[in-house]
Amino acid sequence: MNTGQTSNIISDFWENLIVQFPERVSILLIALIVVSVFGFLYGGLKKKALPLFWVILDSVLSSFVEKAFRQSRSDSALSFRGAGFTVFVLFISIFISFSGELLVDAYPFYGASSVIIVALALSSGAHWRMMLDLYKALKNPTDKKGGTAYFTVAASSRIDLNAMDESGMIRTASNFSLLSFERMILLPSLGYLLGGFIGLFFVSGLGYVVWRIGREGAGRGADSIAFSLLRILSFLSLPLLALIFILSTLFVPSSHVGRAIKALFFSPLYFIYLNIVARAMNIVLGGPAKDIDLWVIKRPWIGGKTVPAQMNIEKIKYMSYFLVVATILWIGILFASLWGYKALFL
Repeated sequence: MNTGQTSNIISDFWENLIVQFPERVSILLIALIVVSVFGFLYGGLKKKALPLFWVILDSVLSSFVEKAFRQSRSDSALSFRGAGFTVFVLFISIFISFSGELLVDAYPFYGASSVIIVALALSSGAHWRMMLDLYKALKNPTDKKGGTAYFTVAASSRIDLNAMDESGMIRTASNFSLLSFERMILLPSLGYLLGGFIGLFFVSGLGYVVWRIGREGAGRGADSIAFSLLRILSFLSLPLLALIFILSTLFVPSSHVGRAIKALFFSPLYFIYLNIVARAMNIVLGGPAKDIDLWVIKRPWIGGKTVPAQMNIEKIKYMSYFLVVATILWIGILFASLWGYKALFL
């Protein structure tokens, strides 16, 4: 491929992006509002705060994953199987994206088909519901409905809660929800805006692999390809994510924007947004745990060095508010991008 062909491909990409940008933003906005409202009102499918695409994938692949990725396997076997699993999931993701394009062309329904397909790869309001349900369960330990809240946190985060105290459960739910904001909202959104259905489901497929076999870094290389690709893509999302999270601290009780800004200078790059929230709300995130298959997860502690690990129950309510505000800010940024587009190109 010569220089001329490369420049033509790049120019065609930008031309296509500019032409389709307002339609994609409009569809994404509606999809975000739909998953936020329905997720908050009804929770996630099968009581999991996950995108429908992930839940469907896991329903099909879960039995295979449990057999193929056992702790007794060697690191090399896990890495090899993980590479094959990643390729297979990405193949399914690309197949779904092309099928979605064909479906939209055949049955557009005034854009409703596109909204439904985009919503498959997003998850928002279910996290708010999960955290508020956990708050109610911890406030009222005798409530029989509390078991559902604990199940949702464990099944969604894939972290074993059996040996955890209240602080550990709050930390697990918070850690998972903040990571999910990037992997289930922001990165898929950017993937869709830049690449349409292919970008959306490619990013979502990577997120599923990391969630299912990565075990938050304890998968012994099983998710190395998917996680590496996500880290590369995160260079697009991290500046935006940091901005959204810092602005969110202005509207959430018990958070401090000054501490959030200082966190920019005291964090490893990939965990910067977790540190922003931890320092702003004066809490500690991360910490060692076990997943629901009893793999040991050696997560680093994230937050101020002098902050105690114990967490007040009210913190989970504030964390839910934080996620609501962050989602509203992202929706606001998307609306602003439409106005910017009109000013530049219309």
